[in-house]
Amino acid sequence: MANRKSVQYAVAYDELFNEDKDDEYEAWLDALLKPASIEFLERFVADKLGGDRGPVHYVDMARGSYNLVLQFRVDDDRAPARLALRMPQRGFSAEELAAERLENEVNWMQYIEEQSTVPVPHIYSWAARGDAVDDRIGPYMLMDYVEGQKLHACLASWEASDDQADAVEKRTVVFEQLADILLQLRGHRFDKIGSITRADGGAWAVTRRPLTYDMHAQLASMPGFLTDGWPTGPLPYAKDYVSLATALRNHQMLCLRNINIPGAWNKKGFFDFQEGDAIDMQRALKTARGRFLARHAMALPAAAAHLDSDGNDGGEHDKKSFVLFNPDLSASNILVDLNTARITAVIDFE
Repeated sequence: MANRKSVQYAVAYDELFNEDKDDEYEAWLDALLKPASIEFLERFVADKLGGDRGPVHYVDMARGSYNLVLQFRVDDDRAPARLALRMPQRGFSAEELAAERLENEVNWMQYIEEQSTVPVPHIYSWAARGDAVDDRIGPYMLMDYVEGQKLHACLASWEASDDQADAVEKRTVVFEQLADILLQLRGHRFDKIGSITRADGGAWAVTRRPLTYDMHAQLASMPGFLTDGWPTGPLPYAKDYVSLATALRNHQMLCLRNINIPGAWNKKGFFDFQEGDAIDMQRALKTARGRFLARHAMALPAAAAHLDSDGNDGGEHDKKSFVLFNPDLSASNILVDLNTARITAVIDFE
């Protein structure tokens, strides 16, 4: 078979739409961090801990791509020293999916904590919907605040260290733990593709639809993105998931208004579009043709041939077990003690 050159197309989101989202987020964050609101949050955390715990004090905040994490200190030996209150960021999280995403993440974190030795923060209180959700906060998780640096920062620090023997030893310790974590996660098998819930008897089962990163990112970043074809329950076959992923990509290419405009990535990691007379129309037309072909090629049976050598026709031979999969299991979501190389937590399971 002749070698075929892979073509990559940059996907840049709707900047006008995102500017409005930025304004919404800034207004929400400004209101959330006002002194009166901080006092409310301290009382809220103390109440969710329960009992006659000592004073709770706000410490700091950290922002992720879609969530805000507020750190609190508890002055009581009977309580955790640090707590993290995590909530979806207004403006950058699709409100239609906020409750479902958080509830899915809570279920997976509790499952992993119970069924493995993978270090995940312990959750003390959470609410996704209903009367338990305060309008000022929205869906939330109150969990352990875990000390540690992100793995990529640790690796960079060890690489720059003058003591390379010690650095090699620390990298080895980390990679051995990572191998154990990945093997543990892969050892859990399920009969469907989706998210889990706990039955009354305590057993876990896949009962909900898969809610993927692409589903959330596209709904949160593109105006008018349709969800009519999304699944309403778990998927029984691999081919069903491939069909979902294909449909999402196709719809993405139809919804992005600036998708074919040429440009280049800048040093900050953003895509700068060409403008006005500087637009390379030949390149724009070539990109449009390439996307058109890619959209139709993804619908061909050969696009999913690697999934099942038996044909993947949905028959009984296609009923295989599925493993845990986290597309965001990256070095930025693994916390490590820089001095001991011990992994302190794996985070972000949404």
